[in-house]
Amino acid sequence: MDWIHKIGSTRDQQQLLALTREYLAAWYHADLAQIAEDCRPTRVRDVDDIAYWTERLAEGYCGEAVLAEHPDRHREMLDFFMAAAHRAAQVPAEVED
Repeated sequence: MDWIHKIGSTRDQQQLLALTREYLAAWYHADLAQIAEDCRPTRVRDVDDIAYWTERLAEGYCGEAVLAEHPDRHREMLDFFMAAAHRAAQVPAEVED
């Protein structure tokens, strides 16, 4: 799946939140375990959580993940969250009917 393309297709923050939850659910446990525990997104309740996890992932990548055995998995998740945070600033909270 092209997750970044899907992010660009979201029309509002609710769709973006649903997509972010879907993205996290698609990660296998072993792949998720490659993300440092303190950077690993647990729950995404609202758009503020997307920004929070973007920051945690970025800090973790610069601080330790770049030296880890599998930095690509961390960077993959960071790329998704950075694109989602950017999109959250572009779309309305909800699409008006």
